[in-house]
Amino acid sequence: MSVLVAAEDLGPDVALLRGVNDVARATEWAHGPMAFLGEYGLPAVLFGLALYAWWRARTSADPVRAVAAVLWAPLAAGVALVVNVPIREVVQRPRPFVTHPDLTVLVHGKEDYTFVSDHSTLVMAIAVGLLLVDRRIGVLAVLVAAFQGFGRLYVGVHYPTDVLGGFALGTAVVLLLATPGHALCAVVVRALLGTPLRPLVAAGGGSRRPGRRGGPDRSGDDLNRPQGVAGPSVSRPRVPAAGGGTGPLGVTGGGGRRSPVGVSPAGQPGAPRLEQEPVAPRS
Repeated sequence: MSVLVAAEDLGPDVALLRGVNDVARATEWAHGPMAFLGEYGLPAVLFGLALYAWWRARTSADPVRAVAAVLWAPLAAGVALVVNVPIREVVQRPRPFVTHPDLTVLVHGKEDYTFVSDHSTLVMAIAVGLLLVDRRIGVLAVLVAAFQGFGRLYVGVHYPTDVLGGFALGTAVVLLLATPGHALCAVVVRALLGTPLRPLVAAGGGSRRPGRRGGPDRSGDDLNRPQGVAGPSVSRPRVPAAGGGTGPLGVTGGGGRRSPVGVSPAGQPGAPRLEQEPVAPRS
């Protein structure tokens, strides 16, 4: 057993763990914050980023697709954690402080197997899921997940390969099951659209009723007419025109000359001239 431990100490896995653990010994002032962040704080930050992504997805051009993608991130993380249960039981790798009792351990009570890291699986699955929704939010989430992985080494509860294995498992579950996962979440989102919970998946609450104050009247056919198709013609008012006959407003009879609205054929301003009684010639 001692020969096996000595051989393991020569590997890069343990060497990197000891290097990070030496940093922990030299920074006692950070023990409390790092223990909290590595165990609870950074996963909470990722869930906060997921909530922010959900809030933005509600206002997107396609809220069903966007909100479904956000929902897939924590759902995929849960699936990855379930997948990790048999992996741990098969590998059965003890915690590093069990094999190397000289390590500085900041989080106590860890008695289960160490490969792969549940924390690393969880945070990277959420981060990659958010990366599929919003690139800026996703990049920030991946950085938070990477720092959380460092924190697991800092507190002395995982080997580097435990963390990398968790990152790989979380990423694989999110990407390989993305298509059916998004489709399943989209079904849930569409079902919520017809319920009082609609504001949770789509901002605005839908179109307003016709005639409602502050909203357009959406009952007209023009709202559903394709662009470039003319609507029904509207007849212009007709008035009797001078010289006999009637024509459109602003068009005189006789001679076919047009006069602007409000100008008589004689060129004098005024209302359009109406028909006049014929005058009998003087004898």
